[in-house]
Order: sequence, then structure tokens, then C-alpha cells
Amino acid sequence: YSLLYVSRSCVPYNRDSPPSAVREIVKVSNEYNARHSITGALIWTPVFFAQVLEGEASAVLLLFGKISRDERHTEVTLLDAHET
Repeated sequence: YSLLYVSRSCVPYNRDSPPSAVREIVKVSNEYNARHSITGALIWTPVFFAQVLEGEASAVLLLFGKISRDERHTEVTLLDAHET
């Protein structure tokens, strides 16, 4: 299963590249995703996040639900989701 979304970042930009909040997202995500056989890619800019998630549909959809409620971004927009 593959899912693609974009969102508006609420992570403060302070010339720290990347900010500690984004580094923490990557650290926690790598650990979680490894345990749940999820792969993908995260792109962050001072304004937006974009992410592709791939894995078993139930695991990806559960994770997307958690991501959608995360306060470090808003305006989460699902662009594509399909079986691979």
C-alpha cells in the first residue's frame, strides 16, 4: 500500500538545519517504521511537509491517522493512496 500526503509545517524555523523537531520526527519515525515494516520518504521545508508511506495497508493507514493528529503540522492533505 502506498500513501502520499502534504501538510503545512508548524515547526519553527530558526536556521538550525534541520530543526530539532524535524530530527526528532525522523528518529522516532525510523524506529516505529522499522517495527511495522513501513518504508517511505519525508520531505521538510520551512513551510511544508510531504511524505510517502509504503507497507501493509492497515499499518500505513494506522500511522497516517496518527500523523494526521500531530500538532507539528496542519492542513494535512491526502494526495494519493493505492494498493501497490
